Amino acid sequence: MSRKLKGLFYTIAEASALTMAFARVKENGGAPGTDHVTIERFEKRLRHEIGNLVEELLESRYQPRIARPVKIPKKSGGTRQLMIPAIRDRVVQTAASQLLVPGFEPIFEESSFGYRPGRSVDQAIWKVDKYRREGLRWAVDADIKSYFDNVSHEQLILRLNEHVNDERFTDLVSLWLETYGDNGKGLPQGSPISPVLANLFLDPLDEAFKHGKSRIVRYADDFVLLAPTRDLAEEAREKASKLLGKQGLKLHPEKTRIVSFDQGFRFLGCEFVRSIVIEDPWDEGENPTYAPAELDESKDRTGRSIPSRRTLYLASPGTRLSLGTGDCLEVSQAERPRLRLRPEMLDRLEIYPDVEVDMSALRTILETRVPVAFMNAGGDISGMAGPRVGINAKLHLEQAKASLEEQRRFKIAKAIVSARIHNQRALLRRLNRSKNDLSVVRTCEEINRVLRKLPKDGATSTLMAYEARSAKLYWDVLGQMLPETWIFLRRRRRPPETPFDALLSFLSVILTNDIEGAVLRAGLHPGFAVLHSVKNGNAACATDLVEEFRGPVAEACAVTLAAQRAIKPEGFEKGHNGFHISSPTREAIIRGYERWLSRSIKDPKTSTSIPWRQLILRQAKRYAKALLTQQSYKPYRMDY
Repeated sequence: MSRKLKGLFYTIAEASALTMAFARVKENGGAPGTDHVTIERFEKRLRHEIGNLVEELLESRYQPRIARPVKIPKKSGGTRQLMIPAIRDRVVQTAASQLLVPGFEPIFEESSFGYRPGRSVDQAIWKVDKYRREGLRWAVDADIKSYFDNVSHEQLILRLNEHVNDERFTDLVSLWLETYGDNGKGLPQGSPISPVLANLFLDPLDEAFKHGKSRIVRYADDFVLLAPTRDLAEEAREKASKLLGKQGLKLHPEKTRIVSFDQGFRFLGCEFVRSIVIEDPWDEGENPTYAPAELDESKDRTGRSIPSRRTLYLASPGTRLSLGTGDCLEVSQAERPRLRLRPEMLDRLEIYPDVEVDMSALRTILETRVPVAFMNAGGDISGMAGPRVGINAKLHLEQAKASLEEQRRFKIAKAIVSARIHNQRALLRRLNRSKNDLSVVRTCEEINRVLRKLPKDGATSTLMAYEARSAKLYWDVLGQMLPETWIFLRRRRRPPETPFDALLSFLSVILTNDIEGAVLRAGLHPGFAVLHSVKNGNAACATDLVEEFRGPVAEACAVTLAAQRAIKPEGFEKGHNGFHISSPTREAIIRGYERWLSRSIKDPKTSTSIPWRQLILRQAKRYAKALLTQQSYKPYRMDY
């Protein structure tokens, strides 16, 4: 039994704590509550407003404003309701949340991932896949009926009192629940304190499956139970149903089902089918969610940013792409629908061997100006179909000029090489933080010397010698960052001498393919380059622009997949031409790569957090703009 939290009320009733909480509220942004006081207006009178809150709290005069209800449409029809508290109430609730979140971390179970520091949707998805690999091949695809509307205030406060020894703080939480709830029930979706309270209320469910043959993976109110057999899955469902019933909650009888991984099920926007995880970033979700009070249409129901376009990989044998109703694309396996989406959501389509694509679907994709790549088993492009090239003549002319004018070409190429070398050093430093390997530290110093010696002018071809020197230093120590089961002493591409060589090459290929898609969307000619040679049939522009992303995307992803054991050396087969990737491993690599691209990264130019894929497109557009305006191009450089 962990110690109870004490002194919470008087901590949040301090001006410094409330001022810090306002900074978080301001960072989150959002609309005003029923009092119509905006963040900007509150900030203009910040000292006065904070002073009033302190006095009201200490003198027991604080009364929360009624929250403003906002209804948003659901994908399945109808609406779901969020409650928008007033700014002043969001400040106090944020201060309370900032104490409860770290305070409750020691008592929460490893099986919950929603709205907890250092935990994410991707980790929850990985956990489900891990249990599948361990033999838990049956799932209870669960749905709690109207969870947020049915949270019992009495039971929640009892649960809170088990871990908090502060009557005034508990009274404050009760006051919020009474103000926003109805008939002693309901957790307000939109309140900053709701996420941690929702996790607290469902923590007994997590505890119930901590031991035994069945396991739970939960993200907020979404959860699945995993079991090795159908009988054990049925027992797990019954166990969960009884436990939730004691808390006044029910499993939805129509939406809760027992399925095997062969049948497939959806969890957190991903379709789990056999050994495949198909991520669906456009899934709105059906259930209400608690989120910050502001409405952010750029995020999905789990709080993840929704990229405007994504690559669709048809890589699993037996997959079929067809055209459904409303000109929507439908992906199916064994005649079972797995994914439905609009063609406008695609950035690119990659078709691997042994899949079928209906001509009507292909025609619709091309009419939407989405490039289609026909891939071989190794991930290389066998052929392309796509929009016409040549409509951006002025930009293409500037590309040609930059390629032909040596001084201008050298300047851009040097920026690209400098970023590539910088990112090699930065990645090594990041990976070596915990290991603190002295040989890696010395290698970073050597790479730094190479970086400083880059010439100020000269022939572009001379830059490649510096890049090659840095690359040798980099590859010689990168293998030290891998688990012992992986052997990687030097980089060998053709043929790949080790499984890690094959992994690096495959990730490099699919990253370059994505860069080529961004090049086309930015209006650039794929064939013109400044660093690499211009050759017929070669997307040299993408080969240039991929350099700044090799380290932070392809190589960082490769090391992470190996370190997390999402990919194992046994998934590669040795042949006459080096190591080849097995079909299941290729699918796992693609899943890992797509999750990596969905991660948020800080855009150095705007200081905003966006997914990697959006940053890649932005950089391609910035490159095009730099060429048109004859300004300097600034490649992406990693922080370390």
